[in-house]
Amino acid sequence: MRPDELAQELGQPGARELLRSAPLVRLAYDGTDGFPRVVPCGFFWTGEAIVVCTATTAPKAGALAARPHVAVTIDSAGTSAAAQSLLVRGMARLDTVDGVADEYLQAAAMTMAGADLAGFEQSVRATYDRMVRIAITPSWARFFDFSAGRLPGYLQKLVAGDEPTPHPYGRGPPAPLWPPAVANAANATGAPSRTRRRIASAQASADEVDVSTSRSYTPGSCTARSHRKTTSGIDPSGPVVA
Repeated sequence: MRPDELAQELGQPGARELLRSAPLVRLAYDGTDGFPRVVPCGFFWTGEAIVVCTATTAPKAGALAARPHVAVTIDSAGTSAAAQSLLVRGMARLDTVDGVADEYLQAAAMTMAGADLAGFEQSVRATYDRMVRIAITPSWARFFDFSAGRLPGYLQKLVAGDEPTPHPYGRGPPAPLWPPAVANAANATGAPSRTRRRIASAQASADEVDVSTSRSYTPGSCTARSHRKTTSGIDPSGPVVA
């Protein structure tokens, strides 16, 4: 991703708010056994890097020392219609610091204050002689805001009607693949009226058509019989090729 594109994504107001106030980041990395991990962590955004701090004996410290490529997600805790998420990829740089890392306490201050924060600091300073500071510098980022119509590319194509919506049985009405968030996004982005009609038609068809399918197979045969309830008076229960 070009630096100007990266700056544009991280500079979105919603992205800046997530980096400033979200309590957790979900950190994805490869474990030493080759299996991926996703762990929730407190974090602090320095303006240039996402910093996560942990114990020197934490499994992620050893894993990231060997495989520093990571992905992180920071998201809102709202409803799906108002969901915001910031996706980031980058490299992790690890440093061991004496005592408690400053960013660890700064991250705690995002969710605690006063006596609670003072008590937390006293506790962690008594616990940690050293900490590992994990600094993740973004090399790629995407910010999504469903309520404002800022969607992943594949959803934008669906909303715009650029790609067909397949029916799961190969015939009949389109599958109702339009969650409320996507339908709302179509309105929010001023999608063409034909797009909004297409979404409404797909949802209405799914409500009006009652389809029940039973299939039976015989050895060596690829023929299945499908029985459907219809309102047209035509019985489409003849053999169909599975």
